[in-house]
Amino acid sequence: MPDITDTHEPDPIVGHEPVGKHILDFLERRIEFGIKKYGLPVSTWNGRDPTVDNLQEQSDGFQYAMQAHLERKDMMDLLTQALPYVIERDVSLAHRISQILELEKRS
Repeated sequence: MPDITDTHEPDPIVGHEPVGKHILDFLERRIEFGIKKYGLPVSTWNGRDPTVDNLQEQSDGFQYAMQAHLERKDMMDLLTQALPYVIERDVSLAHRISQILELEKRS
């Protein structure tokens, strides 16, 4: 696994889809989920220690982020292996896979 602790990312380029709306939609659904599960939304002075809740959630999130990073590396390895076969069958798909692999090399 490459060491990403001090890697510099290039300036962003125009992408395919803004993520902000997805974040807002996700948060809205999570609030609704919490209300259905607990009968009320997260609120101040609710009897819980938000620092402990946050530390536990961030710890879980960091583990999920590392899992995603490792699985992404595996997926890139598989795409690299599959590219010669894809080139023979679908040039446009092969071009897109090549773009993805090129972006991966930069990170």
